[in-house]
Amino acid sequence: MTDAEKSKEQLLEEMKTLRERMGRMERAETKFWALLESAPDAIVIIDGDRRISLVNAQAETLFGYPRQELAGQPIEVLVPERFRETHADHCARYISKPIIRPMGGGGSDFSGRRKDGSEFPAEISLSPMNTEEGVLVVSIIRDTTRRKQAEAERRKLAGAIEQTDDSVVITDREGVIEYVNPAFERKTGYTREEAIGKTPRIVKSGLQGADFYVQLWATVLQGEVFRGMLINKRKNGELYYEEKTITPLKDDKGVITHYVSTGKDVTKRIKMEKNLEEVRVEKERLEAIRALSMTYAHNILNAITPVKSYAERILKITDPSDPRQKWAESIIDGTADVVKIVRRLEEIDTFSVTELGGMKMLDLDRLKKRE
Repeated sequence: MTDAEKSKEQLLEEMKTLRERMGRMERAETKFWALLESAPDAIVIIDGDRRISLVNAQAETLFGYPRQELAGQPIEVLVPERFRETHADHCARYISKPIIRPMGGGGSDFSGRRKDGSEFPAEISLSPMNTEEGVLVVSIIRDTTRRKQAEAERRKLAGAIEQTDDSVVITDREGVIEYVNPAFERKTGYTREEAIGKTPRIVKSGLQGADFYVQLWATVLQGEVFRGMLINKRKNGELYYEEKTITPLKDDKGVITHYVSTGKDVTKRIKMEKNLEEVRVEKERLEAIRALSMTYAHNILNAITPVKSYAERILKITDPSDPRQKWAESIIDGTADVVKIVRRLEEIDTFSVTELGGMKMLDLDRLKKRE
């Protein structure tokens, strides 16, 4: 083989190697772009001058800019104006000494600015990428708006649970207490440390039978909400009434994992209802006595009326010297006193009354003035 033939063969081999290399580079570039475009987060790549070199589709969507408009722009165009000066300083220092800052541990909170001027909270991770043209900085940006909102909602919910006057208890599936709020501590006398790891049986009074608790567990184990009245006992032994609601918590598969119990202390209301019931019964008793008294009064009048009439008749038909005259006068005076007493009893209904605890009370002062 001549030298020319060898040179031609060598050239063909080099060209083949070059084509293979270019093919690998093209495939690598294709993979790079595929990864860039399929990434779930926004990716922005800047050069050493803090100018944007590349962005992916998610970055276009997040910031509202087409990539052609962002190419060559300083990275600060994506930063709120009030942060641009400090951001430029931080960015310059990072480029001079780049290190990997992963999202979630070493990552940083970031405020982004969209093309329309609106802002959003984000989390950002930074990674240096060495190229023939120098160090590029790859920024992966994740919009945390929903997460921040969810966190705010959780904080609001946690604050409400901590501040509500109703007791809140969270147990695992076996009924072991994992959380109690301050209201539970105030109402039961047990501290959080004393309650956690125990079961709600620590406040059980023993005044409700086993059937009650069988029904309670049967309800919640079926995934249904239990509502009922419990008679519980505080740490100091004092009984209290609680309107209880127990709600099963389920995971994505519908399996019960926890129970949330809320309780409203209704001891004062129950005692008041019992007092009112006692007053009602007493009122009915007094009303019955009063009605019976009126009946007796009426019967007494009916009984003494003829007696008085007979005495008056005796006065008319007997001589004044007759001893029966004095007896008749005594009978008439006596029956008059009886009638006076009976009439006063009948007049009770005409006197004003006052309400006290749901029971009418006679105005005794006014009654005494008529004596």
